[in-house]
Amino acid sequence: MSLLSGPDGLPAALELLPDARPFLVEEYVEGDEYSVEGVFLDGVARVPAITAKEKAAPPHFVEVGHVLPAELQGSATDEISHQVTTALSTLGLHTGAFHVQLWRTAEGVVLGEVHGRYGGDWIHRMLAYAVPGLEVYGLPHDDMLAHTARTARGGGAAAGSGAALEATRGATVRYLTPQPGRLVAVEGWEEVRSQPDVLHAELTVAPGDVIRPLRRSGDRAGFVLVGAPDAAQARLRARELAASVRFRTVS
Repeated sequence: MSLLSGPDGLPAALELLPDARPFLVEEYVEGDEYSVEGVFLDGVARVPAITAKEKAAPPHFVEVGHVLPAELQGSATDEISHQVTTALSTLGLHTGAFHVQLWRTAEGVVLGEVHGRYGGDWIHRMLAYAVPGLEVYGLPHDDMLAHTARTARGGGAAAGSGAALEATRGATVRYLTPQPGRLVAVEGWEEVRSQPDVLHAELTVAPGDVIRPLRRSGDRAGFVLVGAPDAAQARLRARELAASVRFRTVS
C-alpha cells in the first residue's frame, strides 16, 4: 500500500507491488484506523473487542502495532460496533468469525475491508488473551454445530449464544522495524523472550540478512506480543520491550 498525490506517482507505486495481479486504487481516508473482531452466535454479530492500529508514516502505512481493546472514549465503541454490525447484516453474513477494518474520521465511521475470518497479524492470539476463557476457533464451530442440531430438531437456542464476550484484559503486538542495512547482530532478544508477560515473540531476520526499507509487512523484522491487565499497560510494555532489542547493521 502506498499513498499517491497524483498520477505522476503511479509508476513508483506499481514497482512496489509484489506481482502483476490486479490492484485497487482507493480514496485516501484521513482518520484513526481500527478493526472490529467478532463472531456470530445464533446468527447475531457479537463484538468482544475493537483493535487500534499503529501505522508507519505515509506513504506506505505499514502496520507496526495493534492494541486490543482500543482505548476509545465516550460513545465511540458503540458507534463503531453499530456501523459494523449493520454492515454485516446488510451483506447477509451470519455465521463464523469476522474482522472488519475501518477509519474513524471527523465525519464518522468509514468502513474498509470486511473479512469472514479472524484478523491476522496475531490479533486472534491477542483476542484469546484479552477475553479470558474464549475458545477463539472452538466457539464459532460450536455455534455452527448447535445450529445444525437445532435445525434438525426444529428449534431451540444455540449453545453458547449467551456467553459473556468482553475483553477484560489488554494485549499488544509491536513489530520490530530496524534501520535498513545488512544485519550484523541482534542484542537483547533472548532477554525479551524470557519476560513472563510476553505471550509470543518471533524474530524473522538473522545476521547476514539485508533489512529493507519499511514498505510492506514483509519488511518487518519480527514482533513482540504482550499481555497485561489492561490495554494501556500492554501498549507501553510492548513499546518498551521492542525498543530494548538492538539491531546492529552496516550499510
